[in-house]
Amino acid sequence: MKPLISVIVPVYNVKDYLSRCAESILEQTYDNFELILVDDGSSDGSGELCDALAQKDSRIKVLHKKNDGVAYARNSGLDIAKGEYITFVDSDDHVDKDYIEFLYNLIADGGCEMSMCGYYNEYSDGKIVNPFKCEHEVHFCSAAFALSEIFYGNLSASSCCKMYKREIFDKIRFEKYTLGEDTFTTYRILLSIKKTAYTSIPKYYYYYRADSATHITCDYYRFYDYVMLSDSLASRIPKTDKRLYNAFCNRFVENNFYAYMKLRKCDFDCKREQNHIAKNIRRYRAPVLFDKNAQSRTRMASAISLFSMHAVDIVYDIMEKLNKQ
Repeated sequence: MKPLISVIVPVYNVKDYLSRCAESILEQTYDNFELILVDDGSSDGSGELCDALAQKDSRIKVLHKKNDGVAYARNSGLDIAKGEYITFVDSDDHVDKDYIEFLYNLIADGGCEMSMCGYYNEYSDGKIVNPFKCEHEVHFCSAAFALSEIFYGNLSASSCCKMYKREIFDKIRFEKYTLGEDTFTTYRILLSIKKTAYTSIPKYYYYYRADSATHITCDYYRFYDYVMLSDSLASRIPKTDKRLYNAFCNRFVENNFYAYMKLRKCDFDCKREQNHIAKNIRRYRAPVLFDKNAQSRTRMASAISLFSMHAVDIVYDIMEKLNKQ
């Protein structure tokens, strides 16, 4: 008999999108699964819709809780999940009919602890875009190699479009961060396991909507918080794994440049934070300069920073003016 798989969907004020999400899961070719809808204190009728959906299909479980954010909603779903494997779907997204079967087969075929697939970006105007080059290849590899691919931007760090062995979450849970709660949980998981499977073949549709928490304009200090989280990860990346360490330096330096540029727009004094970021860039930029796998914009910014961060400011101002023309 096929193992039970738990699909966990955090729900918060998505009444207009939830039915499509749930239907795409209920129509799966893999039939031994449970769908856990975690209502995170919705106020738009999403909670009632969860109950209505559960009345129509016995595979659906509904958990209502006070609003506490998507990280704790996922954790609450994990607390009641009965499956041997776990996958997460966001409530405004949807998946292909073979999404579960595809990810499970990757794990089973490779004897892996985790599997990953590609995804489409879907926009409110109906446009669908594949953000990655779709190579119809499956890679069975070390978790460290997969993590390096994420750091290089070749794979998504999202908790969605992935499947996990249940035991992984015995020691790791989602933590509530201002930014990047998906990202840093994925990092921690890949640092804790040995083998994974991944492919860029898309099976997941990531829906972009203007009021999504991911796309709302954030206050500038939240970007600095993201840098601080990256900072805390640095000590866990083994320098003995050259590819992984170089890839981490690429992502870390890129995150620092991004936060630095965001902080430039602050209308209050943030020199302390900018000085910390500049120190991080100086410390980790050397591998980026000579890494052919690093993104060209990160290498270029790192090279300019050799002169000074003021030089980076000047170049950024020039490019910003050109973009406005």
